[in-house]
Amino acid sequence: IGAATQAEMEAATSTTVAASPGRTQYHPGVAKAWAKVDVTPAITASYNVASVTAGTNLLTVDLTTAFSGTEYVVESLQTAGAGRTQAFAIVDANTFELSALSPAGASVDPEPCAFACYGDQ
Repeated sequence: IGAATQAEMEAATSTTVAASPGRTQYHPGVAKAWAKVDVTPAITASYNVASVTAGTNLLTVDLTTAFSGTEYVVESLQTAGAGRTQAFAIVDANTFELSALSPAGASVDPEPCAFACYGDQ
């Protein structure tokens, strides 16, 4: 069995080639970036996340390696805060923002969270 090329990983159809560690990142089902962020905000664990900065009721996340466009998905898990709703907005291929709403619908600072990003780089 030979090692999969980037194109074979992106196609995700072959059953006759092996996925090497250096090519796994190209598979569409693999997270291209992820992080656990505390309330500071500080990154406590991550992959492909350059920085997280706080604004008024907003966290801005910059990725180390950008996506190929703005067609990517951010999935999050809120790790604290009763009843808050958090949402992501894609800004561009390299940046997304996290905002939060209280149960009453008011903008509030996002709580600690973990997130993963999926899409094409």
